[in-house]
This record gives sequence, structure tokens and C-alpha cells, in this order.
Amino acid sequence: MMGLHALADAMGRLRRLAHLCYCGMVTCCLVTGGLLAGGLAMPSALRAAPKELSYPSTDQWRQLQLTVLACGRENTAASCDLARSTADPLLDHPQLPATCKDTLWTIRDQAVVAASNSYARRERLNKAASELLPLCRERNANPAPNNKPDQGGKTNNLLKF
Repeated sequence: MMGLHALADAMGRLRRLAHLCYCGMVTCCLVTGGLLAGGLAMPSALRAAPKELSYPSTDQWRQLQLTVLACGRENTAASCDLARSTADPLLDHPQLPATCKDTLWTIRDQAVVAASNSYARRERLNKAASELLPLCRERNANPAPNNKPDQGGKTNNLLKF
């Protein structure tokens, strides 16, 4: 029987391979063939047709940010586990930009209970938390138009008569 760590490693490898397949970096045939040859079968969640995911709200990002800050401050299993378990599924979200996923990966990697809650550890977590909202918030496709006239008497690039 597989140990808990071996199972977690196998699932991590499976998730990375599935992500590579989703991104088109590895063909699906190679991944499936490699998994079957290795004795691992794809979970049904990965075989199912991808469903439309909604973009996380600003409130969700803010809650993750507060959880990461609590992990850095308190250095407890409860806050760090919650930060990791919240950030982990977001790594597979297809609409998030790479810079956001890099920050999520940092959170997933650094949000662990440490023997000593050093200043460097807290600062790494604080930096990742502060980057969440600017990097991960949904960008509006159509910014609000600027209706204020500038000094040349123009409004929205139209001459004012």
C-alpha cells in the first residue's frame, strides 16, 4: 500500500502532467500512454469535459490574502493549511495569468509551519499576499471612458466647440 507521501507525490505528478496536456505542451497521447505505462490511471475529474469556471471575485482574493498574512504572522497549521488549500486549486484555473499563478505557487510552497517564524519567512509570505490583488484581480475589458476635458479643450479625443 502506498504511503501518504508517495500518494501525494503521485497525485502532484499527475496534476502537473494534466496541466501540461491542457496547455498543449505535451500531446494527450503521450501523457495518457505514459500514465498507463506507469500504472496510474487518470482520475475521472481529468477525463471529464472541462466545465466553464467563473473568475474568482475580489472578495475571494482578499480572503486568500488575509489567510496568507495570518499564516505568516501566526505560523500555525490551521492558517497555513487553509492558505495552501485555497491557493492550490487556483493553480489549475485556465483564466488566471502566469504572474498570478507564480504568486499562488509561492504561497503553496511557502505557507508551511516553520520551526522558527523568521523575518525572511514572514516577508516572503507578506510579499506574496500583497501581490495577489494587483496580479490576480480580473481586468475589465472596457475601461471607463474619460469624460473630463483636458487642457486642450478635448473630450475623448473629440474637439470641443
